Amino acid sequence: MDEWVSEHGAENDKLRVTLHNFFQEREPKLLQGSLRLASKFDDKTWQRWRASCASEPAWSPGSLAAQCLAVERLNEAKELHAKALRADKPTAWHTFASA
Repeated sequence: MDEWVSEHGAENDKLRVTLHNFFQEREPKLLQGSLRLASKFDDKTWQRWRASCASEPAWSPGSLAAQCLAVERLNEAKELHAKALRADKPTAWHTFASA
């Protein structure tokens, strides 16, 4: 954030100087906290969770969750279709799908 403020603020801007000082004061504490939390990260558990999520779907195809997701996707498709129909040119239809 300090780099962004330095790039976008004038060199003699009071806000830029204040933010720079704030970042310089807080960064060591935040970095130390981040490193402490990262050292507690349980990589074995993460790998086990990752493997179980990749191999099994979170819900069965006929479950309420799957039905809700299907209805959500259907509504999104209907909105895209309505936008495409209102477009003047057919070539614009393809731009809505990637938006």
